[in-house]
Amino acid sequence: MRATANIDSYTGEPTSLAMPESPTRCLKQFKRMFVCLKSLDKNFSDEKALKILEHLTESSIDKRRVDTLKILQESKEELTTNEIAKRMKIGIKTAKTELCVLWQLEFLEMREEEQKNSYGSVYNTIRYWKVRQNSYDIFDSKQKTLSPHQKANSKVHK
Repeated sequence: MRATANIDSYTGEPTSLAMPESPTRCLKQFKRMFVCLKSLDKNFSDEKALKILEHLTESSIDKRRVDTLKILQESKEELTTNEIAKRMKIGIKTAKTELCVLWQLEFLEMREEEQKNSYGSVYNTIRYWKVRQNSYDIFDSKQKTLSPHQKANSKVHK
């Protein structure tokens, strides 16, 4: 979920591939923070240190990206970019950015539908979004497996 991408300021679409943060990098950082917290006081409990790390984890995730995924997971049908922006009460460009990043990370599927005028020229393209069936469900704490793409990304970005 933590990823960076260069975004075109006019269209709101990524101009490069989204680069996800390596899970091993995060794990190393959390391990270091845990050790540092424990070194503050001899009586510093593991539970307190883990609670602090949990708070850090939740605060470092892009809330809009998580909200976008939740809206799509709760929906029974595909949603357009405009529908998602309305539900989130954000701009269309912002919604498009988050959707494109999630699509590049293979959390979402996208279908495009061209609208043509009476002369056959395309004047608009509507994008429909839904959660990818085989993606890792980040909201299901019981599920511990990654999709093949996510496994490959974790190896590539070490």
